[in-house]
Amino acid sequence: MELSQESLDALPCGCVIRKACTLPNRIKHYRESMGMTLQGLADSVGSSKAYMWSIENKENPKPTVQMGIRLARTFGISVEQLFRD
Repeated sequence: MELSQESLDALPCGCVIRKACTLPNRIKHYRESMGMTLQGLADSVGSSKAYMWSIENKENPKPTVQMGIRLARTFGISVEQLFRD
């Protein structure tokens, strides 16, 4: 399952204001664009649903570099796209 070009081109998470486009919002946007549940994402990256929830819902999550790579691969995007400001 891959993201459509429209999802990749759009400002992640549908944010109108770039400042609102945070890492948690981007992760949620990409996950939902792929029709994945939190559990599905957790299974794809080899983590727990609780950890994925915390990354999507904490104000300033700090996933490991390895987790960032796994998330980007799962979404079919570059690590740079995932973490861009």
